Amino acid sequence: MTQVSKYPISKDVADRIFEVFIKSLIKIKNDKDAKDLADDLFSPTEKIMLAKRLAIAFLLMRGYQYREISKLIKVSLTTIANVNLSLNYGKGGYKRILES
Repeated sequence: MTQVSKYPISKDVADRIFEVFIKSLIKIKNDKDAKDLADDLFSPTEKIMLAKRLAIAFLLMRGYQYREISKLIKVSLTTIANVNLSLNYGKGGYKRILES
């Protein structure tokens, strides 16, 4: 399970850190750079977790049922429901990435 430091930071600092993270993503120009950044930033477990979330969104957008997805990529129904909520009520990030 991913852990967050027990030492809190201010909302302003957290927002600034996230802004730097997003700007770092925007600078990626090719697959190798994207993979290298992912390897540097994320643990193997975190990479699998993120990839599974994208796979869930992809499969939901193609009409797969929750139980099919759960069996196929070994995720809980709750995880699928959370991704589905983001697909239907989020800011459209999954859809923009997966429809392109």
